Amino acid sequence: MEHKQQDWTRVLIEPLSMNATKVHGMLFRLDYQEEIRMKEFNHLNDHLNKLIFSIEEDIKIKPSKLSLRLKHLRKSLEEYDTEKV
Repeated sequence: MEHKQQDWTRVLIEPLSMNATKVHGMLFRLDYQEEIRMKEFNHLNDHLNKLIFSIEEDIKIKPSKLSLRLKHLRKSLEEYDTEKV
C-alpha cells in the first residue's frame, strides 16, 4: 500500500508542484518586467514634462525672440505665396 501511495505521489503531486513553481517564476518575471516598463514610462513622462516646461518658460522669458521668428516665418510664407502666383 505504501508503495502505491509513493507512486501516486510521484506521478500526481510532484508534477503539480513543479508546474506551480514554473507558474510562480513566470508571474514573478512578468511583474518585474511590468515594474521596469512603468519606471521607464514615468522617466520618459518626467523628461517630456521638463521639456514642455522649459519651452513654456522660454516663450515667457523671450517673447521678442519668438515674435521675431514668427514675423520671419510669416514673411517667408508671404514671399512663397507671391512667388507662386
